[in-house]
Parts: sequence; structure tokens; C-alpha cells
Amino acid sequence: MNFQILHRSEIFPNAWDNFCLASGGTLNHLTHFMDYYTATNVLLDRSFGVLSDGELRAVVPILLPHDIGNFNRPSVKNTLIVSQCPLISNCTNKKELFDLLSAEMFIRIPFDIMYEFSSWNPNQVSPPDLLDRLYSQQDTNQNLLVDLTMGDEALFRNLSRGHQRTIKKSINNGQKTNILDQFSSPGDISEGFSLYRKAHAMAAGRITRSNESFELMLSYIHKGIASLFIGKIGERNLSFLYCDFVGEFGRGWSQANSHDLNSGEYPRHQTEWDAMKYLGKNGVRYYHLGSIATKDAVSSAKLDSITEYKLRFHPILNNGTFKSLRKKG
Repeated sequence: MNFQILHRSEIFPNAWDNFCLASGGTLNHLTHFMDYYTATNVLLDRSFGVLSDGELRAVVPILLPHDIGNFNRPSVKNTLIVSQCPLISNCTNKKELFDLLSAEMFIRIPFDIMYEFSSWNPNQVSPPDLLDRLYSQQDTNQNLLVDLTMGDEALFRNLSRGHQRTIKKSINNGQKTNILDQFSSPGDISEGFSLYRKAHAMAAGRITRSNESFELMLSYIHKGIASLFIGKIGERNLSFLYCDFVGEFGRGWSQANSHDLNSGEYPRHQTEWDAMKYLGKNGVRYYHLGSIATKDAVSSAKLDSITEYKLRFHPILNNGTFKSLRKKG
């Protein structure tokens, strides 16, 4: 079988995205998310796809920091994004494809990173064995997925009692959610997104994203693959939640609360609840709350609190990639 290797930029975005979603990928593997991380040239895009007979057979999403030579620096490690494994479709000659992918990954990913990532030792393990190692690592994480197809009433009953009480209290206090999507006026989108940017910088204590990346996020609202949810009481903006969604998956990508919340105000619960209802009504099947590591996890009080918040939505705990969820029916 004759294989052709193409950089991600040489592959039509829709072809790349459709392949990823059909082969077990996540929203992190899609073109809009990878474009966001390469917008300011902070990360190198070494992603590639493999074609035969004009059809994609595999894709490997890879983003690496520019100062890759200084890999031991924590900031470099923290910005490293490598797909846990190649995404592969049915192929008549899978061994040949595996061998090709292994060789290509070692060309595109420096040895010290590949060793750090997979504990691969060239004196002990052959390159094809790397793929087996990467696939086996999928089960170290559990994706937290809320099934949005059960309907609003069942979804609410499925929440923890604490989440239910908090949402009811917010509603009784008059909190509403303003939704900005592709059908909103350009002026409203621009104004709302500007407020979100200010809240994001205030919550972080500094500006953590470039103008280019924010402009991409804004463009995704106009393109219909993202929406901004603003929790309000009267004229007070309490909570901002930016969600992206493609196919049957959506998620909260970025969130920020106002810096001047009153005691006892927890607006994010209702904002996220309203976002789930909106996404469910617009064809999204699963709301991705992120993932939790099932072993070798680094923990802290803050991370534990965030995980507890997510688990109180009672999500499906799905091991590995989204593809394994599809196999379960």
C-alpha cells in the first residue's frame, strides 16, 4: 500500500476534523483548537496525516514549544501538547502503517521529549512498541462526560443535591444567562466578549492570552463553533463561560467569575447548567467536563475542589478516548 504523509496544514480542515471525531479524537485535536495554540507562534505544529488512495488513514496531532531545546524548564513541559496516540481508521495493512507512524513520530518529536513522554529506550524497545505503550496509557485518564440527551428535567435530577440547591438559589435571586452565539448581533458579541476578556484578566491577575488568540476565540463565535454564556443579575455580570462544540461533543473551554461577587454568590453553577441545556437543544450529545487521572495524579486542594465540582454533575466516567464510548453503543 502506498502511503502519503502530509502536514496538517496541507489537509482540508473539515477532512481532518471529521476523521478525528470519527476515530476517537477529542476537541483538543480539532483544527480550531490547534490553530488557537499556534496563533502566536508559541507552539510548533508538527501534526501530520497519512493518506492512501486519496483517503486519510491516520492523523497524529503534535504541538511542541518553540524553545524545545530547553525541555527541562517547567514552562516548556507545561506547554507540551502531544496526542496520546495516533488516530487510525480501518486499514488493510495496519502493521505497515504502524511502522510508518512510529518512524515519522520520531522524526517530528525530539528524542528527549519522546523518552520523557513514553519512557521509550531505543536500546530496549523497538519503535513500533511505542504505539502499544501510548495506546495502553489511554486508560490512565477518565473523561467526564454529561449525557445531554436525557432532557432538562432528568439532567437536573441527576445533579447532586448541592448543585441543585445552588442553582435554585441563583434562579430565586434573579440570575439570568445571556447567550451570545452566531445569531447574536455583531455589536452584542463584541461587547460581551470584551467584558469576558476583562473578567478573565482580572480573575487571573494578569493577561494570560495574546490578542491573536482572543481574536480567534471571538471568530469562533461568529463561525458557529463557540458560544459565550454570561450569568447576570440585573446589570451585574457575575460569571462568564466560553464553550466550543463540534459534532456531538461540547465543553466549557474558558471560565471567569466577576471579582466583586457577594458572599454566598456562586453563579457558575447556573451558567454552566444553562450552557448544557443550550448545547443539548442544539444537537450536542455529550458535555465534556475534562478528565481526571486514575493513577500517578498530581493533586492539590484546588484541583480536588475543581474535580469535586465536576463530579457533582454526575458525569459518565469514560476510560480512554471518546471512541471507546461509541463502542459501548
